[in-house]
Amino acid sequence: MGSERFKLRQRKMAKKKLEKLFDNADTTLIIHYACESFFKKNDGKAPRISSISVKNLGNGSNKSFSIYHMAEREGIPPNKIFDNYEKLEKKMLDEFFDYVSEHLGYTWAHWNMRSINFGFQALEHRYRVLGGAPKIIPDTRKVDISDLMVKIYGVGYAEKPVLANITKMNGIISDFFMEGAREAEAFEKGEFLKIQQSNMKKVDFIGYVAEKALDGSLKTKNKWYKYPGMHPRIIVEVIKENWIYGIIALVVLALSLARGFSWLFQSSHQ
Repeated sequence: MGSERFKLRQRKMAKKKLEKLFDNADTTLIIHYACESFFKKNDGKAPRISSISVKNLGNGSNKSFSIYHMAEREGIPPNKIFDNYEKLEKKMLDEFFDYVSEHLGYTWAHWNMRSINFGFQALEHRYRVLGGAPKIIPDTRKVDISDLMVKIYGVGYAEKPVLANITKMNGIISDFFMEGAREAEAFEKGEFLKIQQSNMKKVDFIGYVAEKALDGSLKTKNKWYKYPGMHPRIIVEVIKENWIYGIIALVVLALSLARGFSWLFQSSHQ
């Protein structure tokens, strides 16, 4: 029971963090990025970055840093991007980390960007490799939306790849959206505009998922009674400690029973 209480506390804290993001939406940024496949890398080098998208949760503005746009600005045709990649990537990351330095006090919401393989550390490392000096976002300013979803809805709330499948379950679809593996394939083909469009769509999707989770309308594979901390004994204790929840629970139960009897009555007369 101790572990269930701990999970319930974690769930409550996760929901509070989610509420705080939207309470401070104007200073909350959603970030996601795309890079070449780190599974197929065999040259010992860090994966090259192709696109970074940052969306302001409050006003919805989307800032894009991409190889495609940088090449266009530098007058380099798409078929010459790979020949000039590191120069373009360095310029792109220069602009991104300038943006970071101006927004260090903001909250940076992300989707599983927590490791040197894929995450803030990976961006910082790649920039250092190219000769840059990255501005470091404090860990206290980072919020992993994917982690909050697990703490609220439990492990396995959606099939993997989770972001692609949870959005489909909730009717959020786009022709621009590509899963990570598809983005890696697009990188090898030099389809950098498609990668940028996909990456920009992902920050939108992360925001949609967070909003649906906040208002309680997010559809998942897990039923409510399988959410973390929702053990029957814990629920009974909560009801005992908070009588108003007990009344609400009884009302919900009564309505459920009423619907059941109504359905049976209608069925018996068909």
